Amino acid sequence: MADFRLIARMLWRDLRAGELTLLVLALLLAVAALSSVGFLADRVELALKRDAVQLMGGDLLVTSDHPIPSGFVQKATAFGLRHTQTLTFNSMVSTEGAAELAAVKVVEQNYPLRGSIQLAPGLRLPGKSVVRGPAQGEAWLDEQLLNALQRKPGEMVELGYLRLRVAAVITYESDRGMAFSSFAPRIMISAQDLAASGLIQEGSRARYRLLLAGDLAAVEAYEQWAKERVGRGETLESLDNARPEIRSGMERASRFLRLVAMLAVILAAIAIGLSSRRYMHRHSSSCAVMRCLGARRSQLLKLYLGEFLLLGLAVAGLGAVAGFFLQFGLAVVVRDFVSIELPLPGATPVLHGLLVGVVLMLGFVAPQLLKLVEVSPIRVLRREWRTVQASSVGAWVFGAGVLAGLMFWLAGEWVLGGIVVGGFAAAIVVFPG
Repeated sequence: MADFRLIARMLWRDLRAGELTLLVLALLLAVAALSSVGFLADRVELALKRDAVQLMGGDLLVTSDHPIPSGFVQKATAFGLRHTQTLTFNSMVSTEGAAELAAVKVVEQNYPLRGSIQLAPGLRLPGKSVVRGPAQGEAWLDEQLLNALQRKPGEMVELGYLRLRVAAVITYESDRGMAFSSFAPRIMISAQDLAASGLIQEGSRARYRLLLAGDLAAVEAYEQWAKERVGRGETLESLDNARPEIRSGMERASRFLRLVAMLAVILAAIAIGLSSRRYMHRHSSSCAVMRCLGARRSQLLKLYLGEFLLLGLAVAGLGAVAGFFLQFGLAVVVRDFVSIELPLPGATPVLHGLLVGVVLMLGFVAPQLLKLVEVSPIRVLRREWRTVQASSVGAWVFGAGVLAGLMFWLAGEWVLGGIVVGGFAAAIVVFPG
């Protein structure tokens, strides 16, 4: 307890003197950047796990670029699974005075099996959930398409050979997806109107989906059966690979944000190394005095390491708190691309932030402290720097090794980690020249 009080007093003295300002700011920035990315990624992952079934529209999907073979539907019935089919493609929707390219979705009456569609009776009105498809002769349009066509519910639109009455406004569609066509205005029609539209011909670019839902054991048995029978252009989507477009998009965004956070960590490591080197020079005399008063090297090392470890944990904790609030801003940025409600994140990013803070401290401060406690007591009388010289090559090599390992861990993949570490190493070689 006495050692802890002494460590706390030393830390408070150095903070008041401004000795650690640069080090604190660098570590705070690094942990905040890293934890904010971690919090956002954690929220998206939790949301995908929570809403995977609703986002898919069913427990299992069979997708294809051609009509789903009848055997898949028959087998679903045999397994006791509920099923429905959808078809999506792009086509022109027109009125007497306007035309607009739209993403057409053809659904059956029992769509969706999971999740819901929210419909409003008019523009800019709140929607209510429904679990059925449009009736024959009706069309549901989203606000973007209605505004482009200058139409209101109750009026008529043309799609292919069809004249359809706008029955409602789509305000939310749980399984809309994030493919390029999903950002186009949406019109949803009944499967009973498809043949009369004349839009699907030989070679039409359309995406067919068979949605399945039911008992978990039956779904898993059907999935095992279907895996052996999917052919060209046919794929299975389950809870394990649900919404790959969201996952791939967020993975790319996460890689970019991780890269930014890693660069912040590198800059922080350099700043911490330079700050700790300055700290070593400025405290060599006081360390020599304590050596004259009988302090052993092990005691000094324990005190200084305790001081920086306490500082690292405290600053990393503040950085994690700052990252928690920063991630709300990042969530606003990606809100248009991730149309799901994100839950609060878990505690894992906090642990990562604390670990990064401790590793940066140990990797770039400990080598300097080892040299500091080796100061000779004679420095009280004579300012000689032979024992306390600029950081040795070995200390910087140790720090570089710690930083490289940290970069690969933060990257989560060899390629991104190798690019960052290689670029940093090349910069070290080139910049002195």
